[in-house]
Amino acid sequence: MSTQLTHAPLSRNILGHAQSFFAHAAELATAFISAVHCARDFERLNALSDAQLAEHGLAREDLAQHVFRNRS
Repeated sequence: MSTQLTHAPLSRNILGHAQSFFAHAAELATAFISAVHCARDFERLNALSDAQLAEHGLAREDLAQHVFRNRS
């Protein structure tokens, strides 16, 4: 009786976990960057006067909805 050891399944399993980890890390980084952009956009718009916002067709109470639309 002989025993044959192979490391291929373990190597593929580790590689699969590493790929999954980095894919999730990339998704997290993308979400973080998007949130930072939203916060900056909101701060920039919130610093405008109501008259300036109106020139852009915006009302102060609609800023959050405007900034976060089309972001997912």
